Amino acid sequence: MIETLMRDIEQVVRSGGLLQRGRVLQRLSMLFTERAAGLREAQVEVFDAAMLPLARAVDGAARVLLADGLADVRNAPRAVVRDLAFDPDIAVARPVLQRSPRLDEADLVTVSESRGQEHLRAVAQRPTLGERVTDVLVARGDRQTVHVVAGNAGAQFSGAAYTTLGERARGDAVLRAMLVTRAAPRGQPAALAAGLRGSQTLPRATDADERRIDDLVRAGDLDTALAEVARLAAVSPAFARRAYDAVDHDPLLFLLRSIRLGFGTLKLFLRTKSGPVRPPEAWTGIQSAFQALSVTTAQRVVRLSAQAGGAPDARDPSGPGR
Repeated sequence: MIETLMRDIEQVVRSGGLLQRGRVLQRLSMLFTERAAGLREAQVEVFDAAMLPLARAVDGAARVLLADGLADVRNAPRAVVRDLAFDPDIAVARPVLQRSPRLDEADLVTVSESRGQEHLRAVAQRPTLGERVTDVLVARGDRQTVHVVAGNAGAQFSGAAYTTLGERARGDAVLRAMLVTRAAPRGQPAALAAGLRGSQTLPRATDADERRIDDLVRAGDLDTALAEVARLAAVSPAFARRAYDAVDHDPLLFLLRSIRLGFGTLKLFLRTKSGPVRPPEAWTGIQSAFQALSVTTAQRVVRLSAQAGGAPDARDPSGPGR
């Protein structure tokens, strides 16, 4: 059967159309995957030599199918896998970049140095990553790519990469949350890791901040007031707006408490909202809940809610943290 396929391949590569080439490639790929477990490396190389010219002569859809079929095969044809990994079309490259054990560290470094962010993110999702690869991902990656690699438990970081992550994390609350769950690389100064842990605490509003926000609320400039709250809490203005617009007062209570604003500021915000007038006992209950809520718990709930894209919710999924 192999001899027949080889003759077909030679003919198809010379004069066959895309559809015919795709069919022959699919037959060859299926034959390989059926026999892969029992093949010696020299036999795999025969398939490699036969499949590579076909893989380069088919359309993108056929290459996507090929990549997905070979990505999890531990002894897949190496040259074919590399050719797929370097394809500019991320739909072709993604399966092998994420999963193929046939790509070595040098391949991953080269892809990470030469391709765009989608390719980098695919590499960042591999089960394990060595320092040479993560050095490039951290240096070249955009915010989303860095989040992916920082959240990869199988990624190893050099001291230099970890330092770069720490510097980027100072302006990125999500990245900070990821880094504090990781062990620092051997030899990394303890001060940096401690600084990251400390930076988990959201900025504290000063008395001047509180006065400015109160004045904005009294003046009816809610958008600016909420934007100021968002800045202090390191969340998006849209997140702060969702907390304010929520039917229940808890989301706004958690947000303001997380940056240590006082109950008076919460009361000012709540009084600007439409709805029935709250009786004195209702305000007493809100104040008691505000004072009973620890800043640490409020910060954790805000952080987790911001990562999830919602608004702060009193149902803290991590349990008490007072």
